[in-house]
Amino acid sequence: MILYILLCGFPPFNGQTDQEIMDKVLQGKFSFDYPEFEDVSKEAKNLVMKLLEYDPDKRISAKEALTDPWFKTNVESQVIDKPLAIQALKNLRSFRVY
Repeated sequence: MILYILLCGFPPFNGQTDQEIMDKVLQGKFSFDYPEFEDVSKEAKNLVMKLLEYDPDKRISAKEALTDPWFKTNVESQVIDKPLAIQALKNLRSFRVY
């Protein structure tokens, strides 16, 4: 969920009330159909899908996530994707829990 927020600036399960949010969590449905995801790589979206998998038996662990190709490419790289880092920081700053 945190990676989703870092990539776009809002949570995958959002709503006007706590009940609406919980209903969406229970359905386990989220989307990348927002303008904020236009420049997000397919690899990043694949990792988010693995992390937000509804079925806990199919969901990857934190340890498995760290070995995901997206993490390996972006964390172990000596080159920093500045636009991605700047956007993630902006998204983190704009995210607020009410």
